[in-house]
This record gives sequence, structure tokens and C-alpha cells, in this order.
Amino acid sequence: MSNVYMPVRAGEAFASAERGRKTVLRILESIPADASALWLILPEKDKELNQLCCGSILDEYLEKKNHDLALIIYLSHIGIPERDSAGRRPVIYRALSENGMQDLLNYYRLIQFSKDIIVASYKEPYSYSKWIGHFGIDLYYWVKRILFFGVKINWMAWEIDHSQVERAVSENYEGLQNRKVIIYGLTQHVPAILRCLRSLGIQVSGLIDSNPQKAGYYIKYDLTCHTPEALFPRDPEKVVLIVSKYASEMRSVLYRYGYTSDQIVEIPADSGITAEKDTSAETL
Repeated sequence: MSNVYMPVRAGEAFASAERGRKTVLRILESIPADASALWLILPEKDKELNQLCCGSILDEYLEKKNHDLALIIYLSHIGIPERDSAGRRPVIYRALSENGMQDLLNYYRLIQFSKDIIVASYKEPYSYSKWIGHFGIDLYYWVKRILFFGVKINWMAWEIDHSQVERAVSENYEGLQNRKVIIYGLTQHVPAILRCLRSLGIQVSGLIDSNPQKAGYYIKYDLTCHTPEALFPRDPEKVVLIVSKYASEMRSVLYRYGYTSDQIVEIPADSGITAEKDTSAETL
């Protein structure tokens, strides 16, 4: 039976993709041939999602990627998404029916017809939205950092048992109260540490790591990793939290930058932390 129906389904899929190809050609006729364009495809009926995609996040993305314009493809019965900002790069709207949108997506799945295409969908294979609403990942974070800017998250890291680390942090947090807290060491334990500190009413204002390859990576809770040089000149209001088996080396770095022992809070190294688990920021 499958041998009978499979060619029919395949034929329908290719016919749909061909209609999608013709749609792309029609849209391309409306822009300069040499224009650098982002294709922002909005197949979802979620107006909040679509509005986020078309606002300041889009403007920032166009500037960073140096695109000339954005092509926003939306569902005709949902309407043109509202924009909460007006960037310097123009946007062009094109409405499609639900069938037309599906044809376009079928063509996209067959061939990436442009250098930069973002499909603002919750569904696989376009994105992965399982954890929205969990672990500090809200819709804004998901749209900006994952959908647009491609931050990779190792979802398996969330399933690691962080209980020992969280317990150790909660038992040694006295020196962190009412201070500007900096976490030293970007490891897979950082999300658990952040959650624990937030539950204790302690806000973290910075994140550093001695590995220069981790500098510049953005993680949840609006934190960007920097090298230890960011601690210079010394700020007497700052306290550095070390949760690592490399604590002695880290202390030496801090002392070099003028930090004193009363500005360093070290979580004991027997808190379930394993040095071999040090994970690149790309996967946080």
C-alpha cells in the first residue's frame, strides 16, 4: 500500500514547492537584483510573536548583518504585523494565503533560496521552542537570541543534576548580599547558580571567564561573558563568586587586578563540580 501512495504524496510536495518557487520569483521582481535582503517568514498566527520579530530586534539584526532591507512574508488573514520601532533599513511586506505560505515553506525546505532566511515558527524543523517559559527563557529572549542571532543552547545541560551546586551556593551566599556580584567561570553550572541566586534575591551583574574564546557570548538573564580584564580598574563594590575547582588559579588572577580576599566568595570545590564538565559558552 505504501508503494502506491508514496509517489502521490511526493508529487504533491514537489508541486507545492514549485508553486513556492514561483512565489519567490514574483517577490524578487519587486526588489533590486543586487539588494542584500533578509527574508523574514511569519507562518504562525501568534500576533505577539510576529510583532516581536518585526520590531527593534529586526532593526538591530539588519544593522548587524548590513542588509539593505527586509522582506516580511505574513499570513494575509492575520494582517500586517505592527512595528514598535522604525529602523534605518526599509521593510517590504508581502501577504500570502495559508496555502501560499505552505508552498513557500515547502520550497524553502527543498532549497534555501536566499542567503539569509528566518522562519519565525515554533515548530520543528524551523526552530525549537520547548523551553519557552522555563529557566528564564521568555519569548523575547527566544526571538532575539535563538531565532535571530542563533545562540545555541545545549538543552541536555538543563537535565544535569545541579542540586549539589545550588545547595552549596545557598549555604555560602552571605558575602554576596547587597553587592555587585560577578560570577567567575562560564560552565554548565552557571544557569543553576543564577537561578539559585535570583531565588535568594541576589542579582548578578557580570560574568567572566579566563578562556578568551568564551568572551562575548550571551547567556540567559542578559549576561555577556567577558575576560577578567573587564574587572579593571578594581571596583570596591564588586564581589566575585568562584564556583570551580580552579579556584586557586582564579584567585591569583583576581589578586593581580587588585581584588582583595574580602571581595572573593568561593564555593567549596567538593560541591559536585567536575572540571571536565567545563562547557563552551556556545552551548549555554
